Amino acid sequence: MRAALLLFVLLFFTGPGRAEELRTGERAPDFTITSLEGKPLKLSDLRGHRVLVYFWASWCGCAGDLPAWEKFYQNHRERNFELFAVAFDAHNPRHAESIYREHQVTFPRGIDRTDKLMAELGLTSVPSAMLVDADGVIRYVKLRGFQPRDKEIMAGLERVLEETAPGAAARDGGK
Repeated sequence: MRAALLLFVLLFFTGPGRAEELRTGERAPDFTITSLEGKPLKLSDLRGHRVLVYFWASWCGCAGDLPAWEKFYQNHRERNFELFAVAFDAHNPRHAESIYREHQVTFPRGIDRTDKLMAELGLTSVPSAMLVDADGVIRYVKLRGFQPRDKEIMAGLERVLEETAPGAAARDGGK
């Protein structure tokens, strides 16, 4: 039994189907999830904006961070910024939906109902995140423990948002 479980874990995280790895400086992989309203949400539809993609699940204990991310979104959305939340809850989408509603989340959000996206992106843990610039290039990746109460994470995120803000190159002399 233990050998079968180990084989499953190895194949799930390293075998076929692991199509992408999230790396800073590379183009963000495009994907589509289902919104709470049942419509497709596609990452590339947000091109032209800086997008923080927040990966979470109702079973990870990170649902309590959604109000902090809502506040972050409200504080930054006027500056060409979107927050895009992806819940990995294919087995219990109603629970994730109720959490989104309970926390009155207004940013683009949905649920991976296929139960495949986490492996396709090479994610092994949640909460995780990536910040994608307006051109679709990954500028920041945190593959585990991405929490708004972590001051180091938030300082890094703010720094990258400042660096990728419209007009940042002109302010820095084109560097």
